[in-house]
Amino acid sequence: MSAARALPARIAAGLRALAADRTGTPVVEFALVLPVLLTAYLGSFVVLDAISCSRKVSIAANQVTDITSRYMSVTTGDLDTIMAATTQIMQPYNASNAMVRLSQVQVCASGYKGKSGIVARVVWSQARNGTARTVDTTSGGTQPVGNPQEVPDAALITLPANMLTSTSPLIPASGCATGGYFILGEMDYTYTPALKMFAVGSTSSFTFTESSYMSPRGTTSIGLVTGT
Repeated sequence: MSAARALPARIAAGLRALAADRTGTPVVEFALVLPVLLTAYLGSFVVLDAISCSRKVSIAANQVTDITSRYMSVTTGDLDTIMAATTQIMQPYNASNAMVRLSQVQVCASGYKGKSGIVARVVWSQARNGTARTVDTTSGGTQPVGNPQEVPDAALITLPANMLTSTSPLIPASGCATGGYFILGEMDYTYTPALKMFAVGSTSSFTFTESSYMSPRGTTSIGLVTGT
């Protein structure tokens, strides 16, 4: 008998033996294995759902940054509309759990104010379901440290280490006023698994965070018109 024919025969024989068994051993074995199988199945569902949500957060942050970078100037209303688009991107996840923030930043000199790495000052910022970044109002500030027009620490952010090379033309020789500009899109999403299987302590929620930087497409700097 070939292997292809023997396999169904062995399965059939096994099923007949299981049906004839009166010891209760198969039932006990099934009761022992079932929780493990259910945990593995439900656990894989939770993991895949979390990965799907994380992916949507990344897509949403990149999309709002990309859209904003295409403007020549924006209004506060424009930014509200752009950030509201994340509601559609995050479906079927609850968009009210998402903090979305759009900012324009300007690159500062290497080592500005003694900071490690390249920093940038926040030119303008607006958020949805969250708090906007602290904005610098000194028009770029100057060095040295004692200058009263220096950019405040609260308005400085550290840029990703691999974002700019030390010789990039976007980095000014000193201060920040002549530095290049970037649009910064950020998104934080508080994710709660549909099945709370892996709770730690009193909570099973955690936050997905994504940031995206893009240069303005059609202009050096995208101005913000407030109040409209």
